[in-house]
Amino acid sequence: QAAPETGTLIAFTTDEAGNPLGGVCYAITGIQNDLGEQCDEDGDGDMGLPDSPADTYTVRQTSVPDGYE
Repeated sequence: QAAPETGTLIAFTTDEAGNPLGGVCYAITGIQNDLGEQCDEDGDGDMGLPDSPADTYTVRQTSVPDGYE
C-alpha cells in the first residue's frame, strides 16, 4: 500500500514593519484533519508542520505576543 500523501504547512506572521513576529499561535483545521493549535515555539516568525496529511486547511491566528492584535 502506498504511503499517504503529506506536505509541509507553514504559517508566517510579520509586524507592521514587515519583521518576523514570533510566538504566534494558530488553530489549524482541515476538511478531513484537525491539527489543533500550533505555535511558533522558536520565535522566528514562522510555524512549520512537516509531514502534514494532504488536505485543504484553514489557518486562524489564536494568539499573538503582548502588544499586538
